[in-house]
Amino acid sequence: MAVTIANFAPGLWSANALGAAFLSYTVTPATFRGMPIVGVCRDKTFTGTTSSYAPLQALVDYAAQFNAPVVVFDSVSPFDPPNSAYAFLRAACDNVGTFFDSAQSRKPRVVQPGFDFPVVMSGPWISVATDPTAIEDGEAFAWQYAQLFARTSQYHPYRIGMTAVSAFATNNYYMSPPIYTIGPDYTANFKQLGKKWNGEAVASAQQCTDLLTAQAGYYATLQLTPTGKLNTVFTINVVGFTGNNVTLAVAADSTDPRGYATVVGNNITLHYLSGSTTVGDLQALFPITVTAGVVSVKDVATSASAVLVAPTDTYIATNFSGGYPGRPGLARLVNPVLLPYVSLRPPNF
Repeated sequence: MAVTIANFAPGLWSANALGAAFLSYTVTPATFRGMPIVGVCRDKTFTGTTSSYAPLQALVDYAAQFNAPVVVFDSVSPFDPPNSAYAFLRAACDNVGTFFDSAQSRKPRVVQPGFDFPVVMSGPWISVATDPTAIEDGEAFAWQYAQLFARTSQYHPYRIGMTAVSAFATNNYYMSPPIYTIGPDYTANFKQLGKKWNGEAVASAQQCTDLLTAQAGYYATLQLTPTGKLNTVFTINVVGFTGNNVTLAVAADSTDPRGYATVVGNNITLHYLSGSTTVGDLQALFPITVTAGVVSVKDVATSASAVLVAPTDTYIATNFSGGYPGRPGLARLVNPVLLPYVSLRPPNF
């Protein structure tokens, strides 16, 4: 089923009726459903009044269970704010600031000794896509934008969805809205996220470990085949995007039964003698130094004694993936900010 969309600024769209009302400034205290979910679809350029883009449909379906407004940035929006799309969303969020005050006369502010300034809040940010590169780009995009907004624990339909980790704002005075990354299996990911927002899941020790790993950053890895003989997992010793530039190819052109490796810049080629060289022989060639760093075996293959045979065990140059820089703010598990001058009143949720 196609999603009804409407364009409000270059790269900024509403994705449901509540989102359109929010960006149109027609929301009233009686119809207010909280700050919108801000979607990021960096592998899609929307046009017209409807979209059949499946990840967007999944996002809108997910938001429906919370009866929440949805707005979305597509690939047109510039990567770095400020820009017209960011300015439009910020103005729309600021427009409903008084809804958080019992008297509806004041907007949220942060007041501490030595400073007093207004803040503009948004709902959670969700990057969703099917392409791994677009997913990473969307997450980085969300970090760039979300740090310019504040979060709140009040007056929203997302249950515990606003308590997730995120960055501190650029001025370090408040916490930004939480950021979530969905994909490539967005159906399963949204199902899992729904359980978390509804409080059906608790963090495990492994999840806490994963969080610390995310803080430090990710090393690029490569597994040429999950089921074939050469199902070795390779990795590079450098955190970040740089490792994604490394490639690995496997060719059946060796006269030496032990095999050998050649390196040109970040490109590795493993050479084997068909019918003689084993997986263990190729694994023994590592570690191998490339321009970006040192590539080594992270997880050995299922059978090191398996003999490689052409053409089944021949692979074209394939890039490593998954390398991503660290995010220090990820490890700060904190409670949502309670903003001064904000009074609780019965929500219409």
